[in-house]
Amino acid sequence: MFFESEKFNISQIVSVVCYEPSLKKKDIYPGCLPTYELMYYTKGDTYITFNGHRIHMTAGDVLYLPKGILNADYYVDIVEKFALYNVYFDTDEQMPQAPVHIHGVTYELGNIYKKLYNEWLSKRDGYYYKSMQNFYRILELIKKHGQKYNTNAHFRQLAAAEEHISGNYYKTGFECEKLHELSGLSYTYFNKLFN
Repeated sequence: MFFESEKFNISQIVSVVCYEPSLKKKDIYPGCLPTYELMYYTKGDTYITFNGHRIHMTAGDVLYLPKGILNADYYVDIVEKFALYNVYFDTDEQMPQAPVHIHGVTYELGNIYKKLYNEWLSKRDGYYYKSMQNFYRILELIKKHGQKYNTNAHFRQLAAAEEHISGNYYKTGFECEKLHELSGLSYTYFNKLFN
C-alpha cells in the first residue's frame, strides 16, 4: 500500500496544481522528481511509464510517484484527453521507491482534491493549514480504500498474476483470461479482487 503506518507526517506541501494538457500523443517529463507526487485523475485515459513501470490511468485513479530516482524514464501516452490534480509534497518518512497506482477511489476524494486546490490558490489567511488538513483527509481516504480492497491476503493471492503481467504484457499472444489460474482463484473472484 502507499503508506503502512497511521503516523505519516508530511513535512511540506510544495505545490498543488490542476493540470489539463493539450492533446498530444505523448508527453515526456524529467525523470528525477524533486518532490513526491500524489495525483488524482478527474477524467481521461492515459498510460504512464515511470522507471520501467507502465500504469493505466483513468478517471478516479490515484498515482503516487517517488522523488529522486535518477535517470528514470517518465512519459505519458495519451489515449483520451485527461485532467488531474497533483500535490507535490515532501516528508521525512521512508517512502516507496516505486510508483503506486490506486484504482477507483471514492468520488469524495475528487471533491477534497478540488477543495485543496482551491484553498491553495486562494492564499487567504490560514490557507496552508487548511491545505494540509485537506491533504491529510486525502491520505485518510486512500488508506481506507486500501484497507477495504487491498488487504495483504489479497495482494498475496494476486502476486503471481501481477508478476506475470509485468513480465509479459507486451508479448504477442498475452492472454488476460488465464490470469486467474496463476492465482488459483475462480475467474469471478479473481476479477473482483483485481479490480
